[in-house]
Amino acid sequence: MGIQPDLILVASLPLESWAIVTSGNYAIATNRLRHVGLPIPQILITTDDVSDYKPIQKAM
Repeated sequence: MGIQPDLILVASLPLESWAIVTSGNYAIATNRLRHVGLPIPQILITTDDVSDYKPIQKAM
């Protein structure tokens, strides 16, 4: 069973109803989504979209 039912559920949702935020870059994120057969959501935030990514030293 594994994660397959979850992938089917996510793939069936409207693209504007879910998002991904990742510490990977856009190329890695979209490649991994395509690999598992998921569409690219309308909101996909990657390290390419931010200037400070984890860990933010000044916050510690």
